[in-house]
Amino acid sequence: MKLKSASITASAFAALVAFPSYAQNSGDEQLEASCRATEVTMPDSCPCTITKSRQAGIDDNELASLFKDDGHSQPVDQGKYSRFWQVKSQCMADSMMASLGVSSGNPLPGVPEHMRPQLPGAAPAPSSAAPTPASPAPARSTAPASATPRAAAPASAPAVPQSVAPTSSAGALSAIASTTTVKTNSAGIEVVDTKYTLQGSDYYFGYEKALEALPGVVELARERVNEDLTTLLEYDGPSGRSYRDEQHTYWQSGTKVGRLTPLIASGYTNNRPAGQFLYAGLYDTELNREISWSDVFGSSAWNGQIREHWCAGLSAERFAKDTWEYNTTCPDFDRIIIDFEKQDDGSLHLSFSALNGEAGSYAEGPYLVEVPLTAKLLSAIRPTYRGAFSGFAPSEKQPLIQRAGRQHYPAPHYYDRDTVNLDFDYSWNGAQVSSYSGLSWALRERAEEDFQTMTKRADAMVADGKRAPISFRGLWAMGDPVGKRIISVKFLETFEDAGAPKMLPEREGDYIFWDQTDDEEVTLKDIFPSDWNTTIPASLCRSLNETMANNAKPSVTSCPDIEETQISFMVGMDGDHFIMFKLLGEYSDLILGSVTVPVTRELKARANAKYRDDFVAY
Repeated sequence: MKLKSASITASAFAALVAFPSYAQNSGDEQLEASCRATEVTMPDSCPCTITKSRQAGIDDNELASLFKDDGHSQPVDQGKYSRFWQVKSQCMADSMMASLGVSSGNPLPGVPEHMRPQLPGAAPAPSSAAPTPASPAPARSTAPASATPRAAAPASAPAVPQSVAPTSSAGALSAIASTTTVKTNSAGIEVVDTKYTLQGSDYYFGYEKALEALPGVVELARERVNEDLTTLLEYDGPSGRSYRDEQHTYWQSGTKVGRLTPLIASGYTNNRPAGQFLYAGLYDTELNREISWSDVFGSSAWNGQIREHWCAGLSAERFAKDTWEYNTTCPDFDRIIIDFEKQDDGSLHLSFSALNGEAGSYAEGPYLVEVPLTAKLLSAIRPTYRGAFSGFAPSEKQPLIQRAGRQHYPAPHYYDRDTVNLDFDYSWNGAQVSSYSGLSWALRERAEEDFQTMTKRADAMVADGKRAPISFRGLWAMGDPVGKRIISVKFLETFEDAGAPKMLPEREGDYIFWDQTDDEEVTLKDIFPSDWNTTIPASLCRSLNETMANNAKPSVTSCPDIEETQISFMVGMDGDHFIMFKLLGEYSDLILGSVTVPVTRELKARANAKYRDDFVAY
């Protein structure tokens, strides 16, 4: 879903303000440890961040959540979130300046005083080359003799901002200066914009003018704006900085479907420029009021099957972003933006958007999941609202599903139709593989290829009118490393569902040699350029016949090609290296297990120079 507001531009974060350091009480060690665990660049800023955040009205539970996962585990409201990051940035600046020895009395450490540039209005440093002129006589005062002279403020005393202390919320809000304009944005939508000017910050409130036709919506938006402004007033005062804080709120409608209009409110601040969730709802234009999404789809479908599709899609998106190991929670529907998406084929999707900080840390960005409205989901719509969807065809695209107890691997990984269900489980040791970014992508590509193959076969079953569950279990296993460079990864398969058709992609003998240093795939030819198609195949044939003889079987008349085997490296009992060949196809019935070829001294001596030292010869 694309928001209809104009593109967002973040204000420059221009000034670094130094603050005095702050000491923590002895009871704050745990909170400070949480801060230091995440703030690895300037951990000395943590005591200041904790102390100043408390002064800004942020409690310890909220601080712990902000340090842990950017305020995700315990939601922190936007006003506090903004103040936290202002405090944190200022304390980090203080820590950085302190580490450089910079202070108000010593702004350029290491530079002789006579070489430092003069600040505007400062008296020039006396020069030894020219005599100091005589001071002029003091001017005669024109003040009345009876007047009490004022004590002059010390020149070094900083200005102290005075906080606004309103006598009442309503009176204070009415006193805030504001300007309202109506304009047409780049998408041709008429927008009402109001700017509220406080002492230290600006608050921008905008909404689509068309929302005024929906009774109660703009009033609801203004109530929320007033809540924000009341909070901002509690801490308002001259900023004392070279920039002003900004907070933006924008309300708009989603894609209208019949009598249903989704409502969307998002916002951003100048220190958090990406979209942040504020509000989402659904409006019935015939009832002239907001309704619940479960009023349309029914509570059992909305909070059951549809939520399952949303959570399964979120898991898939997390895997694509490499964040699936760190967060398994699925946000409730009241914390995400929900909209309709019309498709070119005449069908309709539900669009679920978790904006920054709702489904993970702020740095992970937004998560978008689309759930196609299949015939099964359309049938779950309550009779009152079926007319709104009458013009849309059932989607042929299938949503993802999430099975209990199943770990999530590359997306998409499940296929579910009324007649055929594919349980596609594809995995590897993520902790091992994740350290090799190239290998991770190589395995994902293979997973996607296999899933596409399996779904085509499932589609063919659907077309033939067959009903059956089908399953696929795939596992990539990492073998013994060869020194610091080569690691072998091979594909394994297991089947657990009794009676399930075994419709497999042709990947039984797949394997990968991965160069850990160069982070790239290599071949046996790259490792043994002189022997891969000469002495190594001959050694394979000799070892196979020795194994056949040991098992009282006749020798083979023709030996398998290298391409008819799955190859990996293994380490022997004495630490020496072997090449292991698993036989495939017609040769797989000859023996149980694999055939090994030792890496001899002669073979090692002819190996590629960059891999040679990693091998231990037999």
